[in-house]
Amino acid sequence: QSVSSHAQGLKATEDEQRWSAQLMSESLKHGDLLVVPSRDLYVDLTLKTISWLEWGVNQARYDYIVKTDDEYCLNTTELDRLVDGHRGHELYFGVYEHSGTEYSIMRGADGSVAPFMSGAVYGLSIGLAASIIRDDRTHTMSYLLYGTNAEDANMGKWVDYATKRRELVVDHVVEPKLRVGYGDEL
Repeated sequence: QSVSSHAQGLKATEDEQRWSAQLMSESLKHGDLLVVPSRDLYVDLTLKTISWLEWGVNQARYDYIVKTDDEYCLNTTELDRLVDGHRGHELYFGVYEHSGTEYSIMRGADGSVAPFMSGAVYGLSIGLAASIIRDDRTHTMSYLLYGTNAEDANMGKWVDYATKRRELVVDHVVEPKLRVGYGDEL
């Protein structure tokens, strides 16, 4: 089904309605979900990323914000070790860093590339996150000009932009042990 700007009155699919009901029940029971205004589609991951990044910055009680794919868990012991040993600069970290040139699909709409942490697990310091979501909001929200549909690649472009525009010193740290998958040992 194609959706155009003239499509009005479309309803959520039965699956979307069922998932929404399950998420609402989970949230009411545990209060541990951040529900964002976008569908759970790959093409919308950048919008989801902007939403959780904005939420984390606006909470003003965190030093770092971390994103994991749902099939992985964060190894908090390694995270503690990583951030405890880091002081002074902003921090962008993850389990693997792409140069941004490995595949043509990593190039943005304008042909630009930037190094980025793999989407499986990555995080950033709150100062860097605030720069991306507050100070450089217009640039961040304009990702269609320079980005792709890959939220992790877009995050790399945001980090690169903040580093250059705000003259931030950002340490890129790769730590594969941050990610724990099913069957992995801690």
